[in-house]
Amino acid sequence: MVVALLVAPAVVIVPPHAPWVIGALATGALLARRRWNERFTVMSVVGACPRCSRGYEIKSGRLRQPHPLPCEECHHESTLRLPDGVLEAHGAETV
Repeated sequence: MVVALLVAPAVVIVPPHAPWVIGALATGALLARRRWNERFTVMSVVGACPRCSRGYEIKSGRLRQPHPLPCEECHHESTLRLPDGVLEAHGAETV
């Protein structure tokens, strides 16, 4: 939302004015809402691909259940599944 608020005044200069401002504010609001509703965040994943044994480099982002783990080398997609209740039991701790 902060980025959208900083970009909105700059895009007012480019005609047509209203669509740029509305688009920048709507995009900022959407991104802020997604981050606000995000309950758990994946900080990193350490492991190896079960097919080619290469290490994973997973970016931080929203935790999905199950979370996809794509291998950049062999393009095999594994999934990270957490047992039921683990996230609720640990709260904001590292899982």
